[in-house]
Amino acid sequence: MKYFFNSKKLFILSFIFIIFINSLILYGVMENRLESPTAEITLTQRELTIPYNYKNKESSLSLRINWRIVQNKKHGYNQAKWLDCFNLEELNFKPEDIVQVFPKSYYKDRLTKEVLIVLEYNGKAYQKSLEKLHHKIKYSRGTRKEDALKDLRDEQHKNSRLFAIDAGLEYQTLRDKYKDKSKFIIAKGIIKVRYTEKNRNKINKELQINSYISSLSIKNIYVPLKHRKPFESIKKLKPKYLVDLKYGTNLEPYIVSVKQSKH
Repeated sequence: MKYFFNSKKLFILSFIFIIFINSLILYGVMENRLESPTAEITLTQRELTIPYNYKNKESSLSLRINWRIVQNKKHGYNQAKWLDCFNLEELNFKPEDIVQVFPKSYYKDRLTKEVLIVLEYNGKAYQKSLEKLHHKIKYSRGTRKEDALKDLRDEQHKNSRLFAIDAGLEYQTLRDKYKDKSKFIIAKGIIKVRYTEKNRNKINKELQINSYISSLSIKNIYVPLKHRKPFESIKKLKPKYLVDLKYGTNLEPYIVSVKQSKH
């Protein structure tokens, strides 16, 4: 009995398949960079962080995009105040659909959708975060004031200044609203929605819908070999650097240049 696929043919087919996949990836990269970028921005080590497991210049390196939201006492982690029910409906999350989809239990699982997230660099959201800390210092005493002062120093010198401030479904609508490409990035991201039932022991139960930004669709940015020099001293110290970044037509980021920085 003859087999149609022998080892030689399987090897050739595997080789062709690898070439095909790599060609698709290369085409996607080229397509992303063909037209004018959707964002051109310079970020620092505060916004693009080196992974903890990076050891030396021989290892591959990707920088993690470090973004935040302005925290609010009434909202949990990554639950933005602006991501309320009204905005959720604009993102095609309808409360009645959420209730129907989830099973009948007190704590409901999540609905997930990829949308466009607006990221603002060193703008009003960052200033608001600083103002909140100044206000906290003003009305704190003793240990709480010392902690607040430390938080302010971190906010001024360490924490990321890249904030998620809005979301939508259409790129051009968001770009018309946030025109400055050196300040606002429009990136793909994941929003999750869930709901809980308040007063679950009563007949009339009140639904509470919670939504939050789960992550950016692209969390890390690969650093090509030609841009690795500022990271070579990673074993000795935490390098400070400036990264010139562009987002292409597919809203995918890529590095243009990396420079060492003293600040």
